[in-house]
Parts: sequence; structure tokens; C-alpha cells
Amino acid sequence: MDKPKKCLRQNFTAKIAGHLRDSHSVNVFGVEKQGLKRLIEDTQATCPPNTLFIRINMKSYAHSFSGYLTALCDSLGMLDTHKADMRGVLLDYLDKHPEQKIWLCLEEFDKLSERAVDAKTVDAQGYNLDFLNHLNSFNNNPRIALFLTSSRKIDAQELYIGGQRVRGSRLDIAHELPLPRLDFSEIEDYLLGIAKPTVAKILKKEPAYAAVLIPEINKHPDPVGWMDFIADSLPEEAGLTIKDYEKLCANWKKAYQKQQSPSLDLRLGTISRDTSHWARRAGRVLGISKNIKNTQTRLVLATGVLGSVIWFLWDKIVALYNALFN
Repeated sequence: MDKPKKCLRQNFTAKIAGHLRDSHSVNVFGVEKQGLKRLIEDTQATCPPNTLFIRINMKSYAHSFSGYLTALCDSLGMLDTHKADMRGVLLDYLDKHPEQKIWLCLEEFDKLSERAVDAKTVDAQGYNLDFLNHLNSFNNNPRIALFLTSSRKIDAQELYIGGQRVRGSRLDIAHELPLPRLDFSEIEDYLLGIAKPTVAKILKKEPAYAAVLIPEINKHPDPVGWMDFIADSLPEEAGLTIKDYEKLCANWKKAYQKQQSPSLDLRLGTISRDTSHWARRAGRVLGISKNIKNTQTRLVLATGVLGSVIWFLWDKIVALYNALFN
């Protein structure tokens, strides 16, 4: 069942949209699992009819300015040209569409400023002081609003692009806002909005159920994902005890955790098969039994302390996995 689109942070989203409508640049920074991507989607949904919302994830183009320009041109429906600069591309589009405005969302902008990026892999024409000056120039254009998201506040005085500091760099951002944690009222409103109508009715009628759910959601490391995950599983019958709901919450958390690491079963299986294969080959080399248990025992004897440590750690890993997920 597809979840209906429900604004997650109505007041905060309205605040962001208001700044963008006023053509003010905005940087929202925070942890993704608190709903940063969802904020972008909700903000886009508030976009006025005469405004084009352009969303480009800079993580994908940190090593390629020409790739960024291509993505920008594609978003505008324009032919790509590597001779054009970003400001020229946008102004050319606005000249051809005099009634149009643009909200330019550069997602994960801080990926550009990571020192780990090798400068040699970035296009020679790429991210430089001109690029930053073009971004700053949008502050003076009432038809362009800049919306940057990042995992941390963008330090306007210490911008590193392509692994090197851009000398004289300064990025002027009108509003720098941390992504707030979801509060209880936002959680309740969102949960009631995505739950089945019968479930929403029960939760409103039985506030004790919500009193169990909402604090658990609030302290969950991925509250948005977990709410979407449990929405279809919320019981549609009344009469459950608080203990029942607490047990359900515990089971849902365990199930969600397991869903978020589905490859673990495959990885452990692969490791187990690789280990068995390695042990059998070692057994053949050493001229010992192909029986895996016997081979492991003999291998420990043959390799001494190192072999003992290897098999001890392996047993501990398997035991920990079984304790957590089974």
C-alpha cells in the first residue's frame, strides 16, 4: 500500500517556503534519518505554480562540474553546453520564460567541500570562486531562490571545493537553520495522516495507545522510516492493553532493524560458504579430513593460536547475529 504524502513538519516547511518565496537563500542542515530529504519533497509540494523547483544532489557531481551543468540543463529542458556557466544557463532560461521563477535546491551541498575529494578529478573549469560568486549573485535576483541542504552547517569562510580551499571564498546565506527533531505533535499529526482511517479513529479514541507509540517514535534513530514502516501494521481493533502495544512496538523495532540490513543474512551465508571452502582447501593441502568440523579442529591445531582466535571470533559473530536478529 502506497503511503499518502503528508507534510512532515508543517510549520518548519512553511517557514522554508516563505523564505524561498521572498527569494532568500536558505541552508538547512541536519541528520538525514530525521527527514531531511522529506523536507525537500514537502517544500517542493508548496512551490507556487509559476515557480520551477530544480533539485540536484551534489553528491553525484562532486567530481564533475560538467556533469552538474548537464543535470542543470536537463532540469530546465535546455540543450547541454559545456561552454556555459551556471548563472548564464539560469538567466538564459528566465529570459525565455519571463513569468517563471526558480527555486534551486542543491542537496548535500557539503559533499563539495569535503577535503577527501581529489582536485585532479574535478573538471578544470569547475567549482571555483566564480561558482560561489554566481550562487551569491542569486541573492540579488528576485526570480531565483537558493535552497541548500547539508549534514552540517556550511562554513562560509572555509569552503573546500575539489579538495582545496577556494581563496577569497564567501558564500552568503540569508538563513542557516538546523533541522529540528520531530516533536510529539508533529509525530501524532503525521501518524494519524498515514494510518488507515479505522486505525486513526482508534488512536484518537484511545489516547493511551498514542502515549505508548509517540515517545517510542520520538526517540527512534529513524523516526520517519519507522512510522512509514509500521503504518500498515497498526492494529485495527480496540481492546488491546498497554502491554500489548508495548510488545508490538518492541516487535516492530526488531522487524524494522532486520529490514534495514537484509544483506546481513546473505553476507553471513557467503562468509560461511567461503570459510567452509577455505577450510576444505586447507584440509586437502594438509592431507586431513574433508569433514568440515574435523577440518576446523585440525586447522586450529595446525595454525596454533591464530587459528584458535579466528574460529573463536567467528563463533562470537554468529552468536551475536543470532541474538540480535533471530
